[in-house]
Amino acid sequence: MDTDRRGLSPDIYAACFSDVNGWGGGLTAARGVVRAGLDHGLRTLLLGVSSSGVDLRRSRPQQSVVNLRIRTRGGLWRVRNWRLAGQLEAQLRRLPPPTRGFVGVSPYWVVAAKRAWPKTPVTYLFPCLLSNCLPFTWPKRRPSGLWQRINFAGIRHAEHLAFSLADLTLTPTELARREVVAFHPAASPRLAVCPYGSQPREVDPHLRSAQRQRLALDRAVVFLAAGVCDLNKAFDLAIRELTSVDSSAHVVIVGDGPERNRLRRLAADCGVSARVHLVGAHPDMEPWYAAADCIISTSFYDTFPNAVLEGMSHGHPALVPQHAPPLVYSGPAEVIEQAGGGLLYDRNQPGSLAQCMNQLVRSPELLRTLGQQARRIAQHQFRWDRVLERILNWTDQPARTAVRSATMATAIPSHPAVT
Repeated sequence: MDTDRRGLSPDIYAACFSDVNGWGGGLTAARGVVRAGLDHGLRTLLLGVSSSGVDLRRSRPQQSVVNLRIRTRGGLWRVRNWRLAGQLEAQLRRLPPPTRGFVGVSPYWVVAAKRAWPKTPVTYLFPCLLSNCLPFTWPKRRPSGLWQRINFAGIRHAEHLAFSLADLTLTPTELARREVVAFHPAASPRLAVCPYGSQPREVDPHLRSAQRQRLALDRAVVFLAAGVCDLNKAFDLAIRELTSVDSSAHVVIVGDGPERNRLRRLAADCGVSARVHLVGAHPDMEPWYAAADCIISTSFYDTFPNAVLEGMSHGHPALVPQHAPPLVYSGPAEVIEQAGGGLLYDRNQPGSLAQCMNQLVRSPELLRTLGQQARRIAQHQFRWDRVLERILNWTDQPARTAVRSATMATAIPSHPAVT
């Protein structure tokens, strides 16, 4: 591979549980670490997974960006989440360990790397707690059957194990750190708060104009929501609340998923079809950020959605729900409450979102001021070089694993029943 052409192992591996040729928050995070590493003069390798990836039992990666092959054969899909870490571990053993550290944006990668290379410093770049997030994606928040229960138990097992094995876990907010401690108390000494990175960008006025004309949004105030159209993202809230918002407000939803057709029907039923734009999935989000005026989150659970982070970096205010676990987990709420750059609404109070949307629609000055704050926050707080610096400072400590030795034997608490 390119990073190994001088006979040297890569300094940093960054790994996400998605296709490196695709898109998504996990991939964005892994790429951010790699980009910071390259700027720091480090040799890097970006790892992803796909069913058509490289099988390391037969060949070696020849590039600095590569997918490893993950396949589930026959009826083994029923216990997939119990087997993923082992599949990754078997492949990592065929690669040289990194000289400075491994960064995993998934519990499976963290477990696999620490088992494959016990002496390698492994950092868990915490994306979300699936044990808390997944129930929001299920109808009535209950598993649909036995095999879903079994797979969910596998996810919980992997997350507990990742927190016990990781030398360092970085969470983007203090709220996320507390969530991890409540889930796995033994991880507390190895937890640190370090905001995700971002790349502040100026909005191209020509791109903005072209994209808005495409959807006839010239005079509209555009609220952009992005992500999978599922029960957790709950974009239906924005559609319902839009009925009580000034007619110049439009909602653009970028993404696909099981709820997309239902959202389309809901917009028609509510009489706002002309103001709701379900544009599908788009790997290139830049035109949509250019067209937007505000970034909106309606999720029940989001540690720190990448769309909100990138929207703020483009100079758009964020409209996000208040953090109110266990009903709502909203990582961005901490940033907005402490530093500004947006508005908070009560997700459990009908009309609260509409009220905030109207504030922004009816006050261009407020919209502009909050957008400027959002950009400044992104520039000063959300930086990948600081994430990398935090990782390297920790992994360079000679006694970095000492705090872990006392907890290894009792790392995984028992799993409560899923209700």
